[in-house]
Amino acid sequence: MIGKKLVLAASVALLASTPALAQDDKLEGVIIRSGDGQVVLQAGNTQQTVTLDSDTRIRQTAGALNVRKEDKTASDLLPGLPIKVQGTNNGSSFAADEIEFKQSDYRTAVQIRAGQTETREALAQTGEFDVRAETNVYFASGSSAINAAGKRSLNDLATQAQSIEGYAISVLGYADPTGDAAANQRLSDRRAQNVIDYLKQRPGIQPGRVIAASAMGEVDTGAAPTTASNAEARRVTARVVTSKARLANP
Repeated sequence: MIGKKLVLAASVALLASTPALAQDDKLEGVIIRSGDGQVVLQAGNTQQTVTLDSDTRIRQTAGALNVRKEDKTASDLLPGLPIKVQGTNNGSSFAADEIEFKQSDYRTAVQIRAGQTETREALAQTGEFDVRAETNVYFASGSSAINAAGKRSLNDLATQAQSIEGYAISVLGYADPTGDAAANQRLSDRRAQNVIDYLKQRPGIQPGRVIAASAMGEVDTGAAPTTASNAEARRVTARVVTSKARLANP
């Protein structure tokens, strides 16, 4: 009897010392950016970076019950594509083991990308366009977060755009001239991209109509730097434009 108790106690101790098998975390969202071995998802009200490696399995599902599965590559992870991810949540990023998306959603994402290309080409045909509406979004020093006032301005611009036939929304980012030029360039990129992402999510806005003009990095305000002029320089300008060349509906 004593021997059996010792065996049982040893078994319990062994189980207690054995680490539990890790379970995969799950994540769902819409891709807003992709490239360089990662994708950025809009998951509810938050953005989540998902990292990929050579072992990440990417599959497309099809059929009435999505039971047909086909292997895909990272190049198929397009902006605008809803995906489901299994992997490990590391806090600041999510390491993907498996990614799946529906064939129908992929076709929609391809159409969005085609619409963006079409819009750029149409605007480039003459190099001439009319500015129909414009707003500036201002940022705190060193920040790329859109504040409440900026969101209201962008909401108003999105509403105006929907009433204009053949519109495109051009987004241009700036930073103030203080500090490192390369860092300012990256900051203006992030500011412009955040505005683009926000506009694409507005109800009624066709994502293919929102395009990045470029990011200007430092901007010369034409005077000696002051607190006021630097605040003016820390901005993103969003314009609703129409090309003199006809824009086909995407």
